[in-house]
Amino acid sequence: CPRRRASLLPIFLIPKLKEEHGLQNLSLQFADSALLKTIREYTREAGVRNLERELATICRKIAHRVQMNSI
Repeated sequence: CPRRRASLLPIFLIPKLKEEHGLQNLSLQFADSALLKTIREYTREAGVRNLERELATICRKIAHRVQMNSI
């Protein structure tokens, strides 16, 4: 169920991804609608492996932009 996966993301997956990409000092938040859209349109499997990959891509882009603005 997409809503169930979306409800678990802020507790488990998003903090992990923020730490892995050096974004723990940012108040990075994902809108529920954005998470649901990502789950529905970009992930095909029932688990969270593909979802983690998609969110990691977003985190890398944010980290890159933060890095470019801090130079």
